[in-house]
Amino acid sequence: MLQKSVFRSMLQGWAGQEFENPVWVYDSFTQYTLFDAELKAQASELPLYCCGFTDDAGKTGFVVVAYDGDSLQKVELQATPYLYSLDTAWPPLAKALSAAGVDAQQATATRGRVQQQGAAAEVAVLSNGANRCVFDFAAAKNE
Repeated sequence: MLQKSVFRSMLQGWAGQEFENPVWVYDSFTQYTLFDAELKAQASELPLYCCGFTDDAGKTGFVVVAYDGDSLQKVELQATPYLYSLDTAWPPLAKALSAAGVDAQQATATRGRVQQQGAAAEVAVLSNGANRCVFDFAAAKNE
């Protein structure tokens, strides 16, 4: 029980006044990768992880944290128009997987950010070996 209150306190401190009583969506917790424009994973000093959250007003976002074995350090907190997870984005994601020829049953997924000149995109990169689908979470909300 103590662990839950510690994690809740961290999120509330990180989210500040912008969010009303934010709570973690633990099902969205995953490793996080930084990609370059060619989708090559970039090395980071510490392992990165990402977890989404929601608040009482219906706002959503995610936090990227670095883990050094003894502590967590917030790398970034970002508000999003919906919870960026494979589950919440499934209808447009299924369409994108089909168009790319990626079998969802066989695919591996990596959550991360593609850093391009002057812009960044929050993505899931799904691959089944021969085929790859880069799913932009922000673009999915516009479909």
